[in-house]
Amino acid sequence: ENILITTGSNQGIDLVVAAMLNPGDVVVLEEHCYASSITRFKKAGATIIPVKLDDDGIVMDDLARILAAQKAAGKPVKMIYTIPTIQNPTGSILPMDRRHRMVELAREHDVIIFEDECYADLTWAGGGPAAIYSLAPERTVHIGSFSKTLAPALRLGYATGDWEII
Repeated sequence: ENILITTGSNQGIDLVVAAMLNPGDVVVLEEHCYASSITRFKKAGATIIPVKLDDDGIVMDDLARILAAQKAAGKPVKMIYTIPTIQNPTGSILPMDRRHRMVELAREHDVIIFEDECYADLTWAGGGPAAIYSLAPERTVHIGSFSKTLAPALRLGYATGDWEII
């Protein structure tokens, strides 16, 4: 009852942005990020703040700095958008310790994590780390896609999160 079937991950992005963001809301996302998601956040009127990346993904010290600075300025961050497994375009995979730290920061600053895992199934050998959603389902909206693994033309995806959101 908390899974919504979508026509691919892009529709998942569209629906989450439409349901959760208002013009002026602050969204933190990876400094190098999936261009289509950036376009969707801009169309929604969101204020976008990039967070630094290194070879392992989001730099948590930079994320903590941004969250604290925005809160102090009276414009708290509403959402962290991340592609933690096979990040687009860098291909990085966020390690578990950073995933746990992101959840801690999101709880501390009352921020929603928007986890885009549309590439996670491409980690064939041994699989990737656990989804952030599995660590904090009450704080995370998770989307995924079968288009990358079953067939590119098959526009089939899903979104999962708290019932109120879905």
